[in-house]
Amino acid sequence: CLRGAAFLGNGHGGDVSARGLADDQLPRAPVGSLCVWVGTWNVGGREAWLESENESGVGLEHWLGDASCDIAVFCLQELIQLNAKNIVVLRDGDEAKTAQFDAAAQEALKSRGDYVKVRGLSMVGLHCVVYVRAQLV
Repeated sequence: CLRGAAFLGNGHGGDVSARGLADDQLPRAPVGSLCVWVGTWNVGGREAWLESENESGVGLEHWLGDASCDIAVFCLQELIQLNAKNIVVLRDGDEAKTAQFDAAAQEALKSRGDYVKVRGLSMVGLHCVVYVRAQLV
C-alpha cells in the first residue's frame, strides 16, 4: 500500500510541466492511504484468465489474491500469438480479446468492491488496463 498524496505531475523530479511549473510546484491532492495492486502475466497467446487454474496453478482469481486494493493495474504480454501476420494486422491489439479480458477482470474485482475502468491500452501482444475503486473516481 502507498501512503501520501496523489501527484498531478509527470513524476520526473525537477522536470518542467506543460504549465511551466517544476514538479515540486504542481498541486497535490491528499488522498491518505492507497493500496495499489499491479500484476503482469505472460499468457502465451492463450486465454489463460478464463481458466480457474492453469497448469501452473494460477488463474485470474488466484493471481489477484485475497487482498482488496484501491487501484488494480493488469498488464498482459503475448495476449495474441506473436507471429508475423498478427504483428502486422493486429498492431493495435486484438479488441475482442482485450474486451474479454477486461470483462473477466471486472468480474474478478466485483467480489472486492465496485471498480471503474479508467484506462486501457493495447498494442500488438501487450495489454494494460487500470481499475480504480468507484468512490475514488
